[in-house]
Amino acid sequence: MSESAKTQNKKQEITKLLIDQAHQKLSSGVELSASDLKVCLDISKAYGIEEKEKPKNIIEDLPFDELEKDQNEEKKL
Repeated sequence: MSESAKTQNKKQEITKLLIDQAHQKLSSGVELSASDLKVCLDISKAYGIEEKEKPKNIIEDLPFDELEKDQNEEKKL
């Protein structure tokens, strides 16, 4: 195994360890200090799995346009 491959392997192991420890702390139920929580959340953001699909924007599905159309039609009458 080359030095580059060893380094990549160590990088993956360290990343997995960081993620596992952050997950363990966040799901333990123990009250975390603000700095512990920030570190765990930063690790989650940096190394977390990317989303498969974009989050749904629930505001787009609200009938605001229909309400405005109805009000404009009433004003025309």
